[in-house]
Amino acid sequence: MSLPVTDGPDVLIHVVFSSALRDPCDERAIVLEAVGIVNQLRQLDGEYVLAVQIEDFTRAKQQLRLYAAENVQRSMPAIAQEQVSNGIIGATLYVVLLLVVFGLQYSATFSQSIITIGSAHAGAIQSGEWWRTITALTLHGDIAHLLGNICFGVLFGIFLSHTLGSGVAWLSILLAGIIGNVISGFIKAPHFSAIGASTAIFAALGILSAYTWQKRKSFSYSRLRRWTPLITGLALLAFLGGPGEKIDVFSHVSGFIAGVLCGGVLAFLSDRQKLSPQVQVFCGIGTISLVAISWIMAGLKGV
Repeated sequence: MSLPVTDGPDVLIHVVFSSALRDPCDERAIVLEAVGIVNQLRQLDGEYVLAVQIEDFTRAKQQLRLYAAENVQRSMPAIAQEQVSNGIIGATLYVVLLLVVFGLQYSATFSQSIITIGSAHAGAIQSGEWWRTITALTLHGDIAHLLGNICFGVLFGIFLSHTLGSGVAWLSILLAGIIGNVISGFIKAPHFSAIGASTAIFAALGILSAYTWQKRKSFSYSRLRRWTPLITGLALLAFLGGPGEKIDVFSHVSGFIAGVLCGGVLAFLSDRQKLSPQVQVFCGIGTISLVAISWIMAGLKGV
């Protein structure tokens, strides 16, 4: 808008901005003053108007356009992503798997042998028994251990499925859990042995944190707001996976690190590749197949 406003008999002042509220005019007055443009705030026909001298009109309008564009970008909310999957099927299969394996652990037929052949024994992993990095994720020491990993596994798994789809989410969690167990298996002493889905659960947390952090590059968040996902993930890692009785902190940390790496990779993949139904089905079948093959390998080795 360019309305002439008479300021005395000889001086014409032009309006570069108007609003029913004073605050928007005050903000823009500061912008103009910052670049050395003299301006005045007035009231005209029931509105607040910001006026400048005619020779400054073009430059003032340009500065205000730049300010408006920057302000829109900064205040632009993150586009709400469509929920890819409700995550229920993947979470249900996860729960069923852990319950079945736990039942086999404490059956008279298997009991000790299933833990012996399936645990993440560092020496065995170092000797090439790769399947232990998977089978160990399905084993648990007691009911409390099992229920804790079911609750957090379902929680993080569903959150990740909302964003990535169940197939991609659970395959990513499994692969990151494997990487975490590999890291732990090659760093720990050969006699070290561990069981539990915790490594994969903290891997899921790492994936969720890194993926969200990476995606926030697309929006003009403040530096603190952009780093919030990783900061929150580290806080949860410290709170849930910190030192305690019978807690393998190193495996939790290695799982989280593996998850962060996987989350970063996933964020760089195109949505079309990542979220298509065909990819989801393929990844879901791949996840189930890896677990099944690992237990078959473990059984054959234990015979």
